[in-house]
Amino acid sequence: MNDANGFELMPAIDLLDGECVRLVKGKPQAKTSYDSNPVSVALKFIAEGAKTLHVIDLNAALASGSGSNADAIKAIVKAIRGKAKIQVGGGIRDATRAKQLFSIGVKRVIIGTAAFTPELEKITRCGETLAAIDYANGEIQVNGWTKRGTKLTKRAITELENTSITGFLATDVERDGTLKGTRTATLKKIVDAATLPVYAAGGVARLDDVRAAASAGAAGVVVGKALYEKKFTLEQAIDVAKATGVAAQC
Repeated sequence: MNDANGFELMPAIDLLDGECVRLVKGKPQAKTSYDSNPVSVALKFIAEGAKTLHVIDLNAALASGSGSNADAIKAIVKAIRGKAKIQVGGGIRDATRAKQLFSIGVKRVIIGTAAFTPELEKITRCGETLAAIDYANGEIQVNGWTKRGTKLTKRAITELENTSITGFLATDVERDGTLKGTRTATLKKIVDAATLPVYAAGGVARLDDVRAAASAGAAGVVVGKALYEKKFTLEQAIDVAKATGVAAQC
């Protein structure tokens, strides 16, 4: 299903120990650091036309609980002063954390592990909430992708559609950070299984991947490493989204 409000091109700001980084398949040991100033990265993306920023607190997401990047997230929100919508994920496992994020100006939160716990409804009452469908080999991954969940992807979607979430963030764990391209057929199966908007992530390497995500019916796509590695620019991605006939909301 496509989002009626327009296709969202969401540049990623993944935070680890206060730096902007990219991981390969979510593994901290496969880290590439790009910038020690996340605020400057956020402002750069906004200057290039971003209307939604995808911010992930990797420290908070890790099962080991290696701290958080709460201060960096707060600084980003303060710096952009409402010029873009910010969605935040990583370690949001209860309503208390969700409330903290909404209170500083975050517009949308992403929950993974908590989507399959009693905390789900408490969190969704705080504000707009996406459920993370982090999948590998057809199965959901939880706890910062360190554990295999107990549900198959389609079953998880069916169950979560009966809750108060507003959409899904579908991440291909096996492609995330690899620049190996989007597996469009798999993405389309997820989109077709859902009635709520599905936002895609994982593997975007070329402008064709942006086009493919839009054509598959996704409501938006997260772009990370391809931007940091200068495979294409955000402006080019915006043009591609518009060329698909989807109203780009970047």
